Amino acid sequence: MFGFSSTALALYHMTSWTLDIDFKTAMVFRVYQAIGMGFLFVPIQTLCYVGIPQEKNNNVSGMTNLARNLGGSLGISAISVIVSRRAQYHQSVLASHTSQYDSAFQQSLAGLTQTFHSLGSDAAHATTMAQQMLYGAMQRQAALLGYIDAIFIFSLICAVMASAAFLMQKPRQGVKSRGGH
Repeated sequence: MFGFSSTALALYHMTSWTLDIDFKTAMVFRVYQAIGMGFLFVPIQTLCYVGIPQEKNNNVSGMTNLARNLGGSLGISAISVIVSRRAQYHQSVLASHTSQYDSAFQQSLAGLTQTFHSLGSDAAHATTMAQQMLYGAMQRQAALLGYIDAIFIFSLICAVMASAAFLMQKPRQGVKSRGGH
């Protein structure tokens, strides 16, 4: 329960990231997440072997590794889909604010165009460069928001899984764990 709860909390705090995050901050967030994950692996592995006779350890090990590999592959696929779809959604929302009727966008475009024009570009090229710069900023913002959405979803999954600790049952009397302890 502690492992899932702390991982959920660490992931939730990662949803506050911005494009200005530095490496040290990202590393600290990842360390917090890894601390929680460390409390997941040992109990999960232990549960896999409870009540299993010694001669079936290889079978359990193989099935556990298969499940871990499939889970990892499915997790990577799921996060890729979530990130790309949410980034597309956020890009469409952000793009709705890039019209001639949006005064903030027009001010940004005019300011960047003026900057590029003052650096020696002709008016048409300066406008194109300003539009490209704003489009790139919009893509980066949309990608970040897509990642934040995926991280939030996984924080919710971890929070729900924390309650799974209450669903576990104690082994029956006389059932020994791996190694006979």
